[in-house]
Amino acid sequence: MLVKEILIKIAEHMKEEDMDQNRIPKGMSDDYYDYDRSDFIKAYGDTERIDGGEIIDTDLQTVATQIMQMYIYGRILHFKDGKDFRTKLFIAESNKRIKAVI
Repeated sequence: MLVKEILIKIAEHMKEEDMDQNRIPKGMSDDYYDYDRSDFIKAYGDTERIDGGEIIDTDLQTVATQIMQMYIYGRILHFKDGKDFRTKLFIAESNKRIKAVI
């Protein structure tokens, strides 16, 4: 599969899941994307494949989730011991950008 085809599939998937026009898909809570998607896949496995889907379906959802995290939080969330271990780095980067503007 070509990169262009993958990007098109991601965009189509996000539109189907109502991720293209709204910050949070209809019917979902504000913290819907507040989790480490990689940890989720490691912990719960590839449920799409177990249910008869294909691995690509799970991978599309993973990329779409991470894109939404970048949109909402400004970064992809990665947790260690229940905390986003990149938070301090994000704050330092934000402070650096703010000081550059001032």
